[in-house]
Amino acid sequence: MPFSSLSFTHQTNCNFFLSSSSSSSLCVFHLHLLCVSAIMGCCGGSSAVHPLKDGKLSPSPDMGGKRKCTDVLFLLLFIVYCGGMGAIAYFSLNDGDPTRFLYGTDSFGNVCGRDNPVGLINSTNSGLNMTGRERVFFFNSDNSDALVLCVEACPTNATVFANNTAFCAFGGPYTALEDDTNRSSIDALMLDADGCPTRDATHFVEILHRCIAIPDTASTVITRAKSYFNNNDIISNVIDDLQQSWVTILYLGLIAFGVTLVMILLMGVFSFIVIWVTYILAFVTCLGAIGYMWYSYYVQWQEYNDTDPSLRLESQKENLDLYLYGGIIVSIVFGVILLILLVLRSRLSLLVALFKEAGRAIRAMPATLVMPLLTFVMVILAVLYFVVVYLFLYSISTPTKTTIGHVKYEQDQELVYMQWYHIFGFLWIIQLFFAIQQFIVAGAVAQWYFKGSGKLGWPILNAVKNSFRYHLGSLALGSMLIALLQLVRLLLAYVQKKLKGRTGAVVDALMKCCQCCLWLLEKFLKFLNKNAYIEIAIYGYPFCKAAREAFSTLVRNALRVATINSVGSFVLFLSRLVVASVVGFAALYWMERNLDLAYPAVSVIIAAILAWFVAGVFTSVYDLVIDCVFLCFAEDSERNDGSLERPLYASKRLIAFMDKSKRQLQKQTLKSQADTHTKVETLDDEY
Repeated sequence: MPFSSLSFTHQTNCNFFLSSSSSSSLCVFHLHLLCVSAIMGCCGGSSAVHPLKDGKLSPSPDMGGKRKCTDVLFLLLFIVYCGGMGAIAYFSLNDGDPTRFLYGTDSFGNVCGRDNPVGLINSTNSGLNMTGRERVFFFNSDNSDALVLCVEACPTNATVFANNTAFCAFGGPYTALEDDTNRSSIDALMLDADGCPTRDATHFVEILHRCIAIPDTASTVITRAKSYFNNNDIISNVIDDLQQSWVTILYLGLIAFGVTLVMILLMGVFSFIVIWVTYILAFVTCLGAIGYMWYSYYVQWQEYNDTDPSLRLESQKENLDLYLYGGIIVSIVFGVILLILLVLRSRLSLLVALFKEAGRAIRAMPATLVMPLLTFVMVILAVLYFVVVYLFLYSISTPTKTTIGHVKYEQDQELVYMQWYHIFGFLWIIQLFFAIQQFIVAGAVAQWYFKGSGKLGWPILNAVKNSFRYHLGSLALGSMLIALLQLVRLLLAYVQKKLKGRTGAVVDALMKCCQCCLWLLEKFLKFLNKNAYIEIAIYGYPFCKAAREAFSTLVRNALRVATINSVGSFVLFLSRLVVASVVGFAALYWMERNLDLAYPAVSVIIAAILAWFVAGVFTSVYDLVIDCVFLCFAEDSERNDGSLERPLYASKRLIAFMDKSKRQLQKQTLKSQADTHTKVETLDDEY
């Protein structure tokens, strides 16, 4: 898009926002969003549905109409990027050796627990057979120059290190070298002239084949904990309980799935009761919190005044101030929430209608509930691929001989770049899986809304075809933006970790503020992307145009969006809580009567957590369907007027929330169509 045209579009959009009584800050944000899109160079391209027709918005699209490929450049970029990831995987699997991390290495580059036929450096201690020596023992883990040996077992607090061939540099396959023994005068190395440790016997803990020395105080705590656990058999009993109950827990997960489906059906049928009860509870909770804080302050104030001034304690004054400031803060926060609830009250009827319509859509297309399962499987496969390739890639390094005759592994800078390349590709692929799921559900719901349940055909398959045939580039672009933001957050966390303890409190606070801002930006971008995918599913727009249209629509319906994303989200949260509670109580009832468990609470908690996640997966689909129905409704109400040329596609339940003139015109159109149909039937009967 030329810059002049882009500037005109920016000005037009801002004028529209200002004329719609929206705040100037929204206009500024809209400008920022479009500028970012322009810089990326992706806002051009045509679509199957033109935004203007005779000076008016075009009517809602023919969902089965012709579409065009969108954002092909980013699809090609994604394919090329995946090719790079494949090359990195091939290189890593050929040259990597992750067993070095699993079993560890000694100071001479030998991997513990296996034969090392090739010496890495010119040393008699490099290239040794370490079969049977699977533990790594550090002479002093706080000093990188201290000896590290492969040993058969970790020492105990009764181990004597002097002349002990199991832990000395001359024992077993090792040969004491002058490079090490000549440095025995350095206390930090904890090494004597014979090549044995000089450290005191202490407590060691084996972690990932490493013998880790811990302080005496920590050793005492661990010893007491072990004694307690061994005497009471808590760990063994819990393990036995899980071995008995794991099948039951899996069945409870299936029950959670069934209960979630029932909850989704009930929310569609009894949404009026559920939403209004939730609204009233939220209102009463806010009033109760404010009243409780001021009542507590009154009690503290009365107690403080009744106390003789000479007997008043400093803690009484502090508690009084605490309740005073707490009451002020709670009053402000919950007061604002109360005002928001009052403003949203008139929009609750629309939320009820959206819940009912979402229930109808899911009943018409139950296959939408299968999408999270497919996405889950794909994400698991992607995670396994990422972990395996990353371990091999990270293990690639060049062994070099240090000045003291030890082996040091160094990574080239190119390998570090490859690691970040691999990490970003993983983030991009995961987000693309979620984008495809959202688009398929959105496409199916859009077909159901605009074509009606009687002409659906195969909406899921049509949405799958549209996603992979036409709009995979747009989905790749949207997922790339989120992946880039997540990569920036990872890099910032990496820098923050590297600078820990080297900067002041101000820099640490700024780092945390940046992380918080990036997290909020990621949340907003995910929300915007989800609605952009809905626009793409409806009209076939390129991504940036879809994001702009979705943003404009959401701003024009800001209060309705706030209602859906506050009260609606809280209702879905309560539904997850109900599912987890029902499964938890069912687990407790069943396990107490049918299983002999020492600690049934552990199995019950695991079952409840599993139910919580199962419910979250499927209620997220319901939430997405609600958003899709709402955006379709908003587009329908803005583009159509109920005339014969521009009929409204909304159901009677949703038409009630449109303008009165549109409702009357739609009613007249339907009546005219009914009269025409009656006349045609009469003529057919006569002939």
